[in-house]
Amino acid sequence: MGAGCLLKSLTMSFAVQLTDDLSRVEPGSTVPVSLEVVNRTDSPDRYEIEVEGLDPNWTAMPVPSFLIEPRETHVERFFLKPPRDSESLAGTYPYVVNVRSIETGESRSVQGALEVKPYTNLSIDVQPKRGKVSPFAKTTEFQVTIMNLGNGEQTLQLFAADNDSLFAFEFDVDQVTLAAGQTRTVTLSAAATKSSLLASSRLQNFSVSARSSQNAAVAAQATGQIEQRALATPGGFLVAMLLIGVFAAWVAFWPKKPTLDSIIPEPQKVTVGQPVSIKWDTSHATRVAIRIGNWTQDHLRPDGSTTYVPDKPGDYAIEVDVFNGDMKITDNSKMISVTQPPTVPAPTITELSVDSRQVNLGQTFMLNYKFGDSVARAMLYPMQRELDVKAPNIQLTADNVGKNKYTVKAFNSAGQEVEQSVTVTVVKLSKSKIVRFEVTPLELDELGGTVGVDLRVTNAARIDILVAGQKTEVKAAGDPASMTIEDARHLDFTVTKDTTFKLVAYDDEGIQVASKEVTVKVKKPPPSEGAPDTPTTGGTGH
Repeated sequence: MGAGCLLKSLTMSFAVQLTDDLSRVEPGSTVPVSLEVVNRTDSPDRYEIEVEGLDPNWTAMPVPSFLIEPRETHVERFFLKPPRDSESLAGTYPYVVNVRSIETGESRSVQGALEVKPYTNLSIDVQPKRGKVSPFAKTTEFQVTIMNLGNGEQTLQLFAADNDSLFAFEFDVDQVTLAAGQTRTVTLSAAATKSSLLASSRLQNFSVSARSSQNAAVAAQATGQIEQRALATPGGFLVAMLLIGVFAAWVAFWPKKPTLDSIIPEPQKVTVGQPVSIKWDTSHATRVAIRIGNWTQDHLRPDGSTTYVPDKPGDYAIEVDVFNGDMKITDNSKMISVTQPPTVPAPTITELSVDSRQVNLGQTFMLNYKFGDSVARAMLYPMQRELDVKAPNIQLTADNVGKNKYTVKAFNSAGQEVEQSVTVTVVKLSKSKIVRFEVTPLELDELGGTVGVDLRVTNAARIDILVAGQKTEVKAAGDPASMTIEDARHLDFTVTKDTTFKLVAYDDEGIQVASKEVTVKVKKPPPSEGAPDTPTTGGTGH
């Protein structure tokens, strides 16, 4: 072939275009994109598709490669499916579709755009669920947490009210702007509009809402309660009067010297960072102070508990001061011993493998793993599934066509982590099945002859026989679109030279299954005496 013909072949081999340059989809849904490929050559060619510029998890390619006959146009579809989460931000995402000829290596590119539509999802929470006000504490505060679970920015107005207008509500900010996936906490103050000196306590419900300033239909609501107490309840007033009488009687007596009835540290032997619970009981005391080294807790209750967390090794005395007015006693009879914690080895993953790097859609396979002795727990991503660190493997199901990456993270008891990944390619098999493909005879004399092809195929939407690279389409008998096992075929071909036969079947989704190639040999004629050998040529027919 000359240089001019080669240049023409390279520049005119095939062309591609998208039937629609812009696709629109809401996160969580799928949109198909059609790609038109034109084979401009005189030979069949196979092509493969690759999408660049988008998250690989956003794309699904049912048929990554396909065959186009000479001078034919083929339309192939792939799917775009952004997940329904806040990371799928609303907007337009440009991408590039690359189509490459497997035969020549030549490639073409075409640009498209995916418009991700916005969706809204708000959540609001109030903590604590119950507050209280009294004549001594007329205001109570709540923490209001607003979460934007949609994929677009939201500017929200905040509102709070109770049904009986017993309280006045005030936010530290009345309006917040949240990006997609963002959370914001604001303070809500509630003050009683009126109070009573002597009344029973009552519980009042209130609601807090956040509403979009751009779209009033986008809103979220939460509820809380406020307990309103008077200066005293009727029963409490009588009790208070009784206590006053008792207090007056106590004042008549001289205060007694305080005593430390018990001091219990648990445990008494710990490592650095391990908490120690300290409990005590006293008599005739108004307050307690505890010192351990440079750590001090003052104004503690006469009877109670506290927690001490040592930060250095050593032996420490627990010094307790018990007060009653100006009187004080000190006790340092208890000790705690602190040692350095043992070093935790780093976690290790000694094995991570799969039975097969390529499996069929819906097929189960085993993910094999093995951890070092320091691993306390392990997680499998992206499904966020906890693994049994003592088991050797876990069974998984191949449910996503394409390359699936599985990552194992292992943790030791100190929280250190290590991770490894393995990739499994999931393919979808054709529904077609070649039951029989026989070519007879497999050898002819030097003059050639007729070759018979017998075949049986099931669940085929189209069947081709490739004879020396030339396609012959096999028509189904009658009107049905598919062939059955009983629907057999016999075809005859005229062969004059070595010829290769191949059977290719396609199901209704365009997925193909191909037989092995069968070659019929034609014997070469013996050379004439005194003359050079002459090659034999011939053609096929049917």
